[in-house]
Order: sequence, then structure tokens, then C-alpha cells
Amino acid sequence: MPIFSAVTLESYMFRQIEIHPRQRHFQKVLWEKGLNEPVQIFKLRTVTYGTTPACYLSTRVLKQLSLDKRENFPRAADIVLQDIYLDDILSGCSSLNELDLLKTELTQLFKSAGMSLHKWCFSHSTNDFPDLHFDQSSEKI
Repeated sequence: MPIFSAVTLESYMFRQIEIHPRQRHFQKVLWEKGLNEPVQIFKLRTVTYGTTPACYLSTRVLKQLSLDKRENFPRAADIVLQDIYLDDILSGCSSLNELDLLKTELTQLFKSAGMSLHKWCFSHSTNDFPDLHFDQSSEKI
């Protein structure tokens, strides 16, 4: 019976993806402290959730990360290319050993880009995985 797992990137994934400096003028916020204060202009440095291109930009960054790091993390790269939707990964393994390797590769792949994973979920109780070490957010699905 396959072991299914789900994992989520940190909830601020969009804020972990930096916009190229030449493109920041496309993301401006106007701020006025008070009625008689001058308007300040801020250029946002990261992908902003809720903007039209946010989903595309974040998905494209994850795709490129997988392509760039495929040689070092082949399992993780394939999973990210095939089993990801925005900041959620849903995949499965045939054995606990495979799951452990995949967990390690996924963690290292995202760490190489300054991102982290959380909310690991499993189709079996985590008590079934005595040799695997997951964070406190692991839960059964």
C-alpha cells in the first residue's frame, strides 16, 4: 500500500521570491501617513500575493529551481515538476525508505533556494514511521 504524503511550503512562499530590481517599478505602493503629508512611493521587492502575476511567477520559480537542481535532487525535482500546485505538494512513495529519501531531497532542494517546508501530512500515522524525523506539524490525513 503506497504511503501518501502532503507538504506545504511556508505560508509566505510568495514573499520568499524576490523580484529582479529592474522589474520592481511595476509593483509600487503609494502611502500617505496623513492628510497633509506627502505621498510616499514604495517599490515591493518580492512577489505579492493577490497580484495577477503572483501565481505564475511563483510556479515558474519552482519549475526553474527543479530544472536547475535536478542533477543534485532528481527525485525532488520530478515531484516538484509533477506533483505541486502553488505551494502544496501531494505525492506518494512505495516504502518508508523512499519517503525518507524524498523528504530529505525536498527539504534540501528548497533549502538551496532559501525556502522551507512545513505541514507534513501522511496517509498513515506518524507512529508508523519511528525512524523518520518530521517536525511537530506532521499529521495524519
